Amino acid sequence: MTIQATEIPSSALLHGHVERGEYADAFYTDIADSVDLSEYIRAFYSSRVMKVERFILKFIGKPSSADQVEKLATGEISEFAVWSVAERRDNEILLPDFYDRTCSWLMVSYPSTGKTRLHFGTGVHRMRQQGEGATSLNLFFRTTIGFHLLYSKVLLRSARNQLEKLG
Repeated sequence: MTIQATEIPSSALLHGHVERGEYADAFYTDIADSVDLSEYIRAFYSSRVMKVERFILKFIGKPSSADQVEKLATGEISEFAVWSVAERRDNEILLPDFYDRTCSWLMVSYPSTGKTRLHFGTGVHRMRQQGEGATSLNLFFRTTIGFHLLYSKVLLRSARNQLEKLG
């Protein structure tokens, strides 16, 4: 199964970034099993790749545990590592980071193919102001965008693999 770039649905929690002219990206992949948002959250944040990221986050004072992953998945907590829940619906969740500069978006949908579609996206809240009201991404994000896009695909693939392993 491939990871595909996609438009952000106009009804999605991440779409506000598009409406404000901010940076936002989204990817999806399909999985044969029926998966709900809680299962996706659980798989995403306990995937092999995310475990490495969570390990690194301990060194900036933002540790997380498997128990916290479970509580985030079930909606029992709204703060997890560097993220907090801005909004959650039955099929999607939006999690800004503690600096409120970026946010992560997870969504499940069910296309007519009978599969579950796993969506993952990122929004960048703050952009540097240019003349005439235009904005641009800050220098750090502009120089790392290629890595970010690749890493987003790796994260989504890792979550899908985690779900397939459990399924």
